[in-house]
Amino acid sequence: MRLRRSWRLAILPMLLLATRAGLAAPALKPIEVDNIRVGFDEKFKVGTWTPIWVQAHVPGVEPFDGVMEVITDDESGTPTTFSVIARVGAGESTRLIAYTRPGSTMGNITLRFIDKDGKRKASFNLETLRPNKLPGLIFSDDIAILALGKTQGIEMLPTLPGLNGGRNPSNRQNTSAASVVEVLRLQGLDAGMLPGRTLGYDALDAIVVDTNDKELMSVLGSTRGETIKEWVGQGGHLVVAVGSNWQAVRDSAIGSILPATPAGLTTITDLRTIEAFAGATNPLVPETGSGKSTLSIAKLEGAETRGGKILCTTSSSPIVVRGPYGFGRVTVVALDVDLQPFANWADRGLFWVKALDLRPTSASTSGNANRARLIQIGVGDLSTKLREALEQFQGVKLVPFGWVAFFIFLYILLIGPGDYFFLRKVLKRMELTWITFPAIVLIVSGVAYWAAYRIKGTELRVNQVDIVDVDLASKTVRGASFVGMFSPQNRDYEVAILPRPLHGGDAKASPAETRISWFSAPEQVLRGMNGSGRGVSFGSNGYSYAPVGLSSRLQGVRVPIWSTKAFTARWFARADGDPIVESDLTPNGIDRLNGTITNRLDVPLKDAVLAFNTQVYYNLGTIAPGATVRVELTQDRKLSGHLRDLQLSYYDPNAPYRSGVTNIDRYKLSQAILFHDSDTSGTNVLPSRPLHDLDLTGQLQLDRPMLVAEIDRPMTDLDLGSTPSAPKVERTTVLRVILPLVIPPSPKPGAR
Repeated sequence: MRLRRSWRLAILPMLLLATRAGLAAPALKPIEVDNIRVGFDEKFKVGTWTPIWVQAHVPGVEPFDGVMEVITDDESGTPTTFSVIARVGAGESTRLIAYTRPGSTMGNITLRFIDKDGKRKASFNLETLRPNKLPGLIFSDDIAILALGKTQGIEMLPTLPGLNGGRNPSNRQNTSAASVVEVLRLQGLDAGMLPGRTLGYDALDAIVVDTNDKELMSVLGSTRGETIKEWVGQGGHLVVAVGSNWQAVRDSAIGSILPATPAGLTTITDLRTIEAFAGATNPLVPETGSGKSTLSIAKLEGAETRGGKILCTTSSSPIVVRGPYGFGRVTVVALDVDLQPFANWADRGLFWVKALDLRPTSASTSGNANRARLIQIGVGDLSTKLREALEQFQGVKLVPFGWVAFFIFLYILLIGPGDYFFLRKVLKRMELTWITFPAIVLIVSGVAYWAAYRIKGTELRVNQVDIVDVDLASKTVRGASFVGMFSPQNRDYEVAILPRPLHGGDAKASPAETRISWFSAPEQVLRGMNGSGRGVSFGSNGYSYAPVGLSSRLQGVRVPIWSTKAFTARWFARADGDPIVESDLTPNGIDRLNGTITNRLDVPLKDAVLAFNTQVYYNLGTIAPGATVRVELTQDRKLSGHLRDLQLSYYDPNAPYRSGVTNIDRYKLSQAILFHDSDTSGTNVLPSRPLHDLDLTGQLQLDRPMLVAEIDRPMTDLDLGSTPSAPKVERTTVLRVILPLVIPPSPKPGAR
């Protein structure tokens, strides 16, 4: 018995020490983050969807099963949450991919891990994880180009006049300038970081592929190549450089969408066409002693049958060919752009300007010269005008800020000097301030509340603009919806956009992808994306994208009383069934058309215009259901002039911000957005950067006629969840149809 007690007494101190050591040891988190990578080349673009790669591991013995939340602020400083499923085994490390849409230049990101029971297990902040290596910034109105492989000369673009906006690269925030070209690079196996969804390419204006990078080509041969093809079809621009590795390119995933087929190598001696295409002043290859220089290029065939347009050619073979693919474009370049002589050509940057179809911008012509100032005067982008149009509600009067400031000043006078002199000189009893002060506050508050109801009303109001593109050749549809909402009360809303079928009916369409988010403009004013602050959020803990892994709807969007919130949605679908418009258009010369157009919808096509190359048939009028109109040569004019005439209906360049056009014509403003780059006048032309993907000027240049009209039919349904009453919706629906062009057969030699 004594031995047992002695043994117990001896082991007791050891147990106490072990217990104390266990209590002193820090508890392991159920999941840890080893690394986080934001965007391409460690840069993010404000106002666009950005891919986030997170390397996470579980240090303990229990696996993690739940979701990872990525949180960042929208344009007003309200936190938004995008969630993805996160399953990490015990002792394992896993790469998780999510997406986020930062609304300001701050771009702070927070990660939260929630288990399947809804309990928060861990939280990480980007500034804490990487305090000395934060991601770089691309402004919302900048041009972002992704270079895949070892393309040479692409890095020169940001230094070329007209493409750097006159900025000082070392101090961009303190200089006033226009859009800048940003080049992002991935090489070889680094391309394995390419997103697996088109959502991840939202920030890009173009992708350039160097096909001599064999490791890169192996990556593009997987589902990554199919994703890039899908992105092009939705409106992207893919530039493919084909040289010595032509056979692998022809057989790859992207080979099927090239506007010409690589069919071997050939040698050319006339290099002047390449130099003329680039506008170069330096020769591509210095002349040899014999006076001739040679260059090996890929042989491109079948451009005519694939719908390609030859932009640069020699007598023996095309050099640059561009063609359409869905709503996007593909340009093939028959050069080894990673090898000499192209790699050390002094004017190779100018070549990429033409191959990428870049248009120089400047601070003076973009209307954006004061972008970096603390307070911006004027309008810097067409998206600003669209946002302004969405906030023009019938029956709701906006009180000018001057009047608000005056009444605030008057209120301060009443509760301060007014109350003091009234009590001292009239009542002569200062202690009555306990009655007069709250009375003034209650009376003024009551009057303000009554006046607000009289001026702003008590109804939920919605302005909506739907832009629907239909490509009859590929049978695809893409939609862009813009919604402005006025809330008469403090309320949390659910927001979703549900596309409708083209031919009407109550059945919903089956889109391949729908994504919705907030909508703002690239200004440096309140709720502008290019501001240096995080915005101002009133009374909201944030809202989330749903369902998990997608952004089909928004949950818990708080809109304060008598305030507005704007949203945008993009969706893509198939255009199965009978065509909504029939045509038999044939070219007549370079930029004119002959033929007829028939409306197969059950609603009229109002104020229809037909654009082709640099011309527009602007007075087709209203095309009734089943009616046919003939396109006459006498109806056309320059598209640039037509766009200039539309400007007065939505923009007064001589008026300051928010005191210009009081009733913006949303249909005419939409036309300006849809063909922005066709306005070549260069005078007071507002840029259209965040909405540039809606501009199909590049498709017009590929001989694709486009019919644009307004229709009195909703192409989407707006779902706001449970509301006390149905909203009053004012809707503008714009339909653009890319029509086929019938090319007459060429006469046979010797035929009369």
